Amino acid sequence: MHSFVLPDGERIEGEHSLEMLQERFANINLNPEKIVGKSVLDLGGGDGYFSFELQKAGAFCQVVDVRASRVFKYVKSKTNLSVNFKRKKIEKLTVREIGSCDIVLMMAVFEQLDSPLELLSKI
Repeated sequence: MHSFVLPDGERIEGEHSLEMLQERFANINLNPEKIVGKSVLDLGGGDGYFSFELQKAGAFCQVVDVRASRVFKYVKSKTNLSVNFKRKKIEKLTVREIGSCDIVLMMAVFEQLDSPLELLSKI
């Protein structure tokens, strides 16, 4: 589970600390000025930390994960962000479902796939 600080100051402490998530987000090295208006597909995005942060910077984001996240739903309900969530195994995604996007995130997912090359051919 990801950690969050909500707009009202409420903190959600997950197994992934806020500091670690912020460091990983900084390491993505996406210039916030260049992501405004871009579409992001966050494969295996879990609770959606990275997508919520990218949407704050002006991107349009969709998270796809095999498990439904109560934390994602709660964070979304407490913010004005419109990140979308789709519950599905990412290996089962079709090209039609993926559509086109500007940025694809696969944070700690690639090595867990049975057929990573098949997924890469779709995106």
